[in-house]
Amino acid sequence: PKGRFGDVNMEGIDHYNRMIDAILNRGMEPFVTLTHYDIPQELELRYGSWLNPQIREDFEHYAKICFRYFGNRVKFWTTFNGPYIQVIYGYRQGLP
Repeated sequence: PKGRFGDVNMEGIDHYNRMIDAILNRGMEPFVTLTHYDIPQELELRYGSWLNPQIREDFEHYAKICFRYFGNRVKFWTTFNGPYIQVIYGYRQGLP
């Protein structure tokens, strides 16, 4: 919840581990999207999140955590789901 400024949320890791295992146990292949319209509020408050180049380092940190915990079972990754929506509604129109 706090990006690299807090501890890894192990409850979240456990949740997604169970979800990935359930998908695999049913003979399906998980496709994981790293970003789906949200970002830790901490990053928005500290430096404006997507509007600041610092986000690159923080996103890399987040992605490496995902790869460490899930990469042994997930082959397919998507960086963003609907980046256009994030830009238009999140920044141009200012909708939550």
